[in-house]
Amino acid sequence: PARKMYSGAGRAGGASKNNKYDGELGFIRGRGEQSLCFYGRGRSASRVGACRSASLLATFDGACKGNPGSTGQGSVLFDCEGAPLRERLGSAGKTTNNVSEYKALCNTLELALEEAGEGANLLILGDSSLCVMQVCGQWNVTTDHLLPYRRRCHELMQKFDHIALCHVKREFNAYADAVANDSVSTSEVATHDRDPTQPLERLPPPG
Repeated sequence: PARKMYSGAGRAGGASKNNKYDGELGFIRGRGEQSLCFYGRGRSASRVGACRSASLLATFDGACKGNPGSTGQGSVLFDCEGAPLRERLGSAGKTTNNVSEYKALCNTLELALEEAGEGANLLILGDSSLCVMQVCGQWNVTTDHLLPYRRRCHELMQKFDHIALCHVKREFNAYADAVANDSVSTSEVATHDRDPTQPLERLPPPG
């Protein structure tokens, strides 16, 4: 069957009743965009078309307690109606905030590939302007240790038919931020599937 497209509405066609999701869904309704870059196999879609044709929405964030310090990565995958499907928690040990953001984006791309397979259309949101702009080629990578992470992101992004990668304000990334902060003490990447019969609320950390 044809894959449903992301509509920007909450579950059952209405707005989300849980303010944990209002930021992410509000972005899709046009209230939070700061910048948007395209990547993937298909690069000819319009800005509006990229958002409307996405079959999945994903958000990512990195957390760092001290810089450098203990880090965590949060990834959240939403379905085409805005309900959370899965979240991924990760830890990169002691490193910098920028490395944590890059690793969070890599984790998110891997999560989306696991869910949708190659050739999917993905809309992905993050609040790290450095990570988003460097990956999209808008900014140069001026520190060599970030180059392998950007290369890994590019390798993963080429597996999608189209990606709209967007930089958004922090308030439009609250869910992934919460997951990232939960992940700071997590020793390995963990994947959680969301039970669609449960109320809309953030998934608990592993344990």
